[in-house]
Amino acid sequence: MLGATKVSREMSGANYEIKRILKSRKMEGKNKMEYLVDWEPTWVYEKDMSAALLDDYHLTVEVLGPLHSPENLQKTSIKEMDLVIKRQPKTGEKLSDDEIILELMTYEEVKKLYPEELFAYMENCFSLPEEMCTAFEKSNAPKRKSRKAGKKLSK
Repeated sequence: MLGATKVSREMSGANYEIKRILKSRKMEGKNKMEYLVDWEPTWVYEKDMSAALLDDYHLTVEVLGPLHSPENLQKTSIKEMDLVIKRQPKTGEKLSDDEIILELMTYEEVKKLYPEELFAYMENCFSLPEEMCTAFEKSNAPKRKSRKAGKKLSK
């Protein structure tokens, strides 16, 4: 892999490979740079993982939409509304018997934590008018003459 670098992690002494640099920033008050990196896949002990990350791995997430409450429905934008999120065990995994978890989150929380699921919800809710969806095709209409074609250049 081009540019891949082995980096020693101080906590365990293990080596991790950096795939690429995502962003950079100057450290505040210092003349040093920091880099946000994309790591190669690495095995991590369960005890080192947050409960939220483990839940996200073991549960499917679906955005059901705005909570149908009088207060929420008076808001003019989905960005101001509270959204209902459905979480349930992935197929084949048994955390509990068909448990479905419904959570209420602000739009901003959903956008930050579940952007792909929010996008899928938006795609299912909204559609463009058909005339905007049809591909642009060449028509049999006569071609317009170029303005440059009739002009003569003078020296």
